[in-house]
Amino acid sequence: MHYHLTNLADLSGDELSQAIAGIPRGVTDLHLRHNRLAELALAFRVIPARVTTVHLYGNDLYQKTGDELALAFAGIPASVTALNLSENCLHKKNAADLSLVFAGIPAGVTALDLGGNDLYQKPGADLAFAFARIPAGVTTLHLRWNGLGIKTAADLALVFAGIPAGVTALDLRGNYLDIKTGAELAQAFAGIPVHLHEMTVSLDSIQHRTPEELSTLAQALPYLMTLHVIGDSNPSHPSVIALRRQIGSGRLIERAAAELIAAQERDSRAAQELIAAQESYDLQFNYLSALSAVSALALTVGIAALFLATPINLGIGLTAIGAVGILTSGYGLFTLSSPADQILAAEPAGGLRA
Repeated sequence: MHYHLTNLADLSGDELSQAIAGIPRGVTDLHLRHNRLAELALAFRVIPARVTTVHLYGNDLYQKTGDELALAFAGIPASVTALNLSENCLHKKNAADLSLVFAGIPAGVTALDLGGNDLYQKPGADLAFAFARIPAGVTTLHLRWNGLGIKTAADLALVFAGIPAGVTALDLRGNYLDIKTGAELAQAFAGIPVHLHEMTVSLDSIQHRTPEELSTLAQALPYLMTLHVIGDSNPSHPSVIALRRQIGSGRLIERAAAELIAAQERDSRAAQELIAAQESYDLQFNYLSALSAVSALALTVGIAALFLATPINLGIGLTAIGAVGILTSGYGLFTLSSPADQILAAEPAGGLRA
């Protein structure tokens, strides 16, 4: 449930405490926008523990020192997981103060909104240093409407490289990224850490890109899984479709298709090898069977010759040849295994492989 509190700027400390502590019991989303709160620390300390989202946009927080803001943020209840600090002119804070502000974000916050703070006016090194102080628990970082496209590609790469390791979703819409060439944008995106898997941009940042530029952008975001495009229509713009095919699920589908084709090729080669092995088996089996039959005949004739009025040497010779032939063919047939037997023998003891 959303709840808006306004006109708090002129309230005394006790009046402010009563106003915030008295919000309805079902409220989880508290809006304190455009209040220019003088008693920040006091206001935050009385926020009910059931509140999970606090909106502080448009409160001129830049007028507070870094220490004052850090102290005030320390009073935000642990239940708050989303904090909106947009439109507070944070670009006016010096590097040290901005770092204190970001470092003071409560550890329980997972979604941090820094939109509309004109951060493009800060040097890239200052922004990277400040971003690196954002708590590790933050997983979603909103940087929309900060004019970041005005910065150089090298500066942007430096800024993006400062994004904390915990951040997996980044909102960059409305940052004039359309004024960058594909190569410049790819250079900037190359600074985005590998842990970032989800990005939001505006349609104008990609809708006029050439296929070559889109391919370059996709290569600069090898770990990106999901791309949200604000302003895209239904059906999607061709450039959006083309880029999505090269990243995330589109890339996974292509990889799965390639793996399927490779598996089919392996199965085809295995089938051909099995056919060749079966033909070799059949040839050996037929040869040994024929040898066995001929040997049996020779043995029979040899034994018969021993009892007839024939040279004894002939009988002995035929008997010996037949016996050796039978033993040889019998051993060969006994040890000869079919390809199917070989496959079963290669399976693990627990049964056939899945």
